[in-house]
Formats: sequence, structure tokens, C-alpha cells
Amino acid sequence: MKIVLISFIFSTVAFNQPAHIPYHNFAISIQQYVYNEKFDSAVIDIKKKIIDNPDDPRYYFLLGSTYYWKTLFNYDDNITNENMFLESFDKCIELYNSLFQFLLL
Repeated sequence: MKIVLISFIFSTVAFNQPAHIPYHNFAISIQQYVYNEKFDSAVIDIKKKIIDNPDDPRYYFLLGSTYYWKTLFNYDDNITNENMFLESFDKCIELYNSLFQFLLL
């Protein structure tokens, strides 16, 4: 009985990651893409996360940041990248406002 209890405690402590860890690891992988100037790969991965989590403003922030760096490095069409940067951050702000709407009452 003690072994089962100890195994349960160990498994819950050792394998129970805080909720922010997967996002943190994902953000680091996006930073690596941006650092290596693989902006299109970063955008594809972020858009997949947005499809899975459409109400999470953090992914829109990452997307906007990626377009910002893409614009800064003068890749492709800067007008389009700048517009995507602005749209992504507008969506990020909108979602954050909706998350904290109760504070504004």
C-alpha cells in the first residue's frame, strides 16, 4: 500500500507540469525560427496553434512579433507583413481585453 501511495505522489509531482510550460517551450522554438530567419516556418507553426487555441492571445502576440521581425529584415512584401503585424496585435489586444473585461466594470 505504501508503495502505491509513494508512486502516486511521485508521479503527480514529477510529471505535473505547470500550464505555462508547453507555451514557453513553443515560444522558444518560435524564437529559434526567427533567429535563424525562418519566418515562414514560424508563421505556419503559430497558425496551427491558433487553429487549436483561437481564443489565446499569446499566439497572436507571437504571430505579430514574427511579422514584425520579418518586416524589420525587409523580407518579401513589407506592406503585407506590416498589415499582418498590426492585425495580429489588434487581435491580441482584443482577446486580452475580453479576458479581463470583468476588471473594467
